[in-house]
Amino acid sequence: MLKFSLPIALALTIVAGCTHVDPNKARPVTLNRAETKVLTKAVTHDFGNPKNVAFRNLRVRDNYYPDGTVIRSVCGEIKGQGIVGGEDGFLGFTRNFENGRWVVPVIGQPCW
Repeated sequence: MLKFSLPIALALTIVAGCTHVDPNKARPVTLNRAETKVLTKAVTHDFGNPKNVAFRNLRVRDNYYPDGTVIRSVCGEIKGQGIVGGEDGFLGFTRNFENGRWVVPVIGQPCW
């Protein structure tokens, strides 16, 4: 078990270092109406009744990476009915705006 844990920990450390956001440059932003509409559609896609979804604690910011890349990210909490009709409590979510669409980040990006 230990011989597998060390390489995995090392790989995760390297990957985490490659995705470091510069905290001094990151800044909060406000989404415009069009961005909000596209985000809402992307996030509520898997809910049984997307019009009955509630959001809270939304935070939006532009993240600046050392290589010059800027990625807008949103995190917050969402609540609604699932496809089978049961209602869940508020669940956390994160989305990045990349290549013209909202996507789930590939690597864990903390909700600050």
